[in-house]
Parts: sequence; C-alpha cells; structure tokens
Amino acid sequence: MFQRKDGIGKGSARSIAGFDVTEAMKSCGDLFMKFGGHRAAGGFSFKLENEAAIREALTDYANKMRGTTPQMWESRMAFDFELPLDLARVDLATEVDKWKPYGNSFEEPRFLVKGRIQSVQSYNDKATGERKHTAVHIGAKSSSSTKSSKT
Repeated sequence: MFQRKDGIGKGSARSIAGFDVTEAMKSCGDLFMKFGGHRAAGGFSFKLENEAAIREALTDYANKMRGTTPQMWESRMAFDFELPLDLARVDLATEVDKWKPYGNSFEEPRFLVKGRIQSVQSYNDKATGERKHTAVHIGAKSSSSTKSSKT
C-alpha cells in the first residue's frame, strides 16, 4: 500500500509466509528512492515515474518465486489446537483472554472447532449504525446432515 503525493509514492508492504518482501524490493532496488525492512514487512518510497516499472519488476520477481515454490501461494490456515465443540465456551474465552498481551513470539492462540453452522447474526455499532460484529452459532454435526451432504 502506498500514497501518491507530490510526485512521490510512499508506503509499506506486508508479505505472506515464505515470501521475503525485502528481497523482492532489493531485486529492483535501483527503482526505489529508499526501501528497507525484514522478511515479512517493509517500507519504501519511489518517484511516481517509476511506478509501472516497479510493478512489473515485482510481478516478475513474484512469478519467478511462484515457479520455484508454488506451495507458498496456496491458502492455508494455521491453528494451535483442535478444540472439541463442548469446550468452545465463554468461560474458556475468558480464561484465554487473561493470557494477554499477545505479540511477536507470543501470538494469540488459534483453535480449530469443527461443527455445523446453525446461524449467523450481525450486530451494528450503536453510535454509527454500521455493521460491527458478526456472531456465528455452531453446533455438533449430526449424522443425518453428514449423510445427506454426501448424497
């Protein structure tokens, strides 16, 4: 993401796991005024006259990476633990909330809960009226729903 202002593009980049965004910028570093960061994120600035060339160079770099490591581009979800549906309760969420603060090297835990979606409900912000929260209600998978989904 970047902002165009006074002939300069200035912004920041975030990456996917396994793709070194700083190495990508380094591959066409002569087109940037300034860039830096680490594997997962970086900052940069460039003359807007170089925008098309940067896009092309970064796309070429990413396509080469895609050719050598296609699995990096596959969407995947990571979780720490498969949580039985009967343990997915408010009291567990309250206990996990006590473990804060989360951050680098101590990420918030992610649980996989398998169940059948019973309903989805949206809640609006009281001040703005805009959609703010979504609640997903899940229940145990029934054997009849499993059978009917296979037919």
